[in-house]
Amino acid sequence: MADAQAHHGEQPPSRIRAGITKIVLAHRARLSEDERATVEAQVGLDWIAAVERRFNTAYLPSAEHIQLLDAIVRAAGKGSTRQFFRDAYLSGFSTFPMLRTLIAGTLRTFGTSPGRLAKVMPRAWEGLCDRTGRFAADVDFEKCVARLTYSELPAELSASGSWAHSFAGVFDGFIEQCSTTGTVQMEDVDLKHGRANFVIAWNE
Repeated sequence: MADAQAHHGEQPPSRIRAGITKIVLAHRARLSEDERATVEAQVGLDWIAAVERRFNTAYLPSAEHIQLLDAIVRAAGKGSTRQFFRDAYLSGFSTFPMLRTLIAGTLRTFGTSPGRLAKVMPRAWEGLCDRTGRFAADVDFEKCVARLTYSELPAELSASGSWAHSFAGVFDGFIEQCSTTGTVQMEDVDLKHGRANFVIAWNE
């Protein structure tokens, strides 16, 4: 993946835990044979093998992770990618102990509500990534609505819209994980400035 950017200006490169990338890679088995071959050709089998050898907690350049997301969006089509990322999260979070501990602990302590998962998202993101933007959560438990605002995505990543689709899919997974129904809406997606709002509404 030689074209992944390691630097943008003088800023240190943004990074993401390899465990997150490995969850996405593992789920490519759910793609069709042609889609999977397309993704593998775009990111490279050598790169895939190198990532799969990394410890979950090791960091990878987040630009490489974004290129993987881009390849999946191109291969599967935007209409299918939210479901792909939802299912990847649901089937893969248990394979990454750092993520599993946080999610399971939140649900065990505070109850099974998508709002509780939304509330912990800013802290989770800080632990999973480095210099890849930030989340702010505003949760109204009485109205069963959570607004997650994502901002400060680095310029080297913000040209791609695949990050927005992947987040929306994960938040769809929050709803299913809590055995309820609801919706996730993307609002004010601004690729140029690297920000977006995600509104999660659920039924008690």
